[in-house]
Amino acid sequence: MTADWRRGHAARFELAVWRGGILCALVLGRPSPRATHMSLHDLEDNPAPDYPLRRKVAAVVVTALDVYATALGKHDLRLVDPLPALIPFYCSPDMGFELVTPHGEAPCSRRSIRP
Repeated sequence: MTADWRRGHAARFELAVWRGGILCALVLGRPSPRATHMSLHDLEDNPAPDYPLRRKVAAVVVTALDVYATALGKHDLRLVDPLPALIPFYCSPDMGFELVTPHGEAPCSRRSIRP
């Protein structure tokens, strides 16, 4: 995460997920300049093997991102540069993303926003 992340991104998405006084995740995202999508750029998970919300934090984050993107009128969510080992998880029926390469951009995982 860069120090100038906030500069020029007034509608950015910043989220800290806490449970029982334990930080479970930090998240950074931002809406596209066009009206199309909301991008998740960084999702940093707690590295402890037994923290609260283990294996559930991605669903919590995506739900929050869905709500924010809907409020901004976006149609899709994009996970920018997902870790290759996590692509099968994001593309599972539970998460509902698909791996795409939109118009020559870097590959990302995308899903339509659920009403």
